[in-house]
Amino acid sequence: MQNLLIPAIAAFSVLSAGWSGVDLYFVKTTPPTIEGYATRVAPVRAGQDIRLEWHITKLTDCPGVASRVWDGEDGFRMTEAQKSTSLPKTKTITKYRFQTRIPNLAPVGELNLSIMGYFDCPDGKKYWSLGPVTLNVVD
Repeated sequence: MQNLLIPAIAAFSVLSAGWSGVDLYFVKTTPPTIEGYATRVAPVRAGQDIRLEWHITKLTDCPGVASRVWDGEDGFRMTEAQKSTSLPKTKTITKYRFQTRIPNLAPVGELNLSIMGYFDCPDGKKYWSLGPVTLNVVD
């Protein structure tokens, strides 16, 4: 029995690796559901409201949710509550100006903002991330 078990495990491992490669191929060759970026040059302060101009292309009509994720100095990390997304599908880059509040507890130094979420499509959830946008928090 043990003589048959080892080749069976090896065959299963090879098949699993093959399917993983197929999945990776589709992830890498399928267009992303959303792409975009924003930049900010001027310094910011903790608790400040700013407007970020995002350049976004959304390639799906699927509904979804997103949240802001903040990473900063001294291990600072904060994820805001998820909210539904309402951006329409676009064929070209569209500019959006979103008001954003810098977290009150953001430490002085570099602070990165990423937007992370997923679209709930008929063929499954499509996870995505925009950014990061690097901000400089001053005292």
